[in-house]
Amino acid sequence: MHIRCFEPAYFVKRVRQFACKKRHPDATMSDSTITRTQAAAALQEAAVIQDGRGFPNPYSKVERIRRALWVVVNAVLYRPVPRLLKGWHITWLRIFGARLGRGTVVYPSAEIYFPWRLQTGDFCVIGDRVRIYSLGFIHIGDHTVISQHAHLCAGTHDYTLPHMPLIRSDVHIGRGCWICADAFVGPGVRVGDHTVIGARAVVVKDMPARMVCGGNPCRPLKPRTTGPKADPL
Repeated sequence: MHIRCFEPAYFVKRVRQFACKKRHPDATMSDSTITRTQAAAALQEAAVIQDGRGFPNPYSKVERIRRALWVVVNAVLYRPVPRLLKGWHITWLRIFGARLGRGTVVYPSAEIYFPWRLQTGDFCVIGDRVRIYSLGFIHIGDHTVISQHAHLCAGTHDYTLPHMPLIRSDVHIGRGCWICADAFVGPGVRVGDHTVIGARAVVVKDMPARMVCGGNPCRPLKPRTTGPKADPL
């Protein structure tokens, strides 16, 4: 379906179209009443039109060019290379502005939207088919594991406005965390140090440190306890 933005000229055109369609008018209404009714209908139609972008364009020209280059490099030089050559993938991510700590591993199947908005600490793992939707900045602390198919989402839309303009909200994952398989961490969320987010959890608010959390919506379930040998931090 073709979606248009609400523009004054478009609104006037729609009002005129409604006003001209008088083949089956209500016999009890005057022409002036029909015109007002049809104008109100046109306004209501225009008010619900949305494109999810808002104005002005939320992406700068430089950012759009960088994104286009990254899409090409990702498809041709990044994803096809086997995971064993992890240095190759880290190098390309750093070329595109990612700030990755030493010993960090990023699986080539992980989808990173804007590499220049990703920062990790040392010895992190971003697993198979993880989605890093880095419209805002995504910060991942030392020794944190993001398991397969997890989704870190740093962008949303203001649904209270007709055009749903884009909102970029940073995501912060603490040190020593484990984001389990298929978990979703929403925009603006902070996950405390040494916290576990259970499989398929939906995190829409901050989670405290040293807790095991899970559910939809995600909530703290119990304290996380580790032995002295099990905790490298």
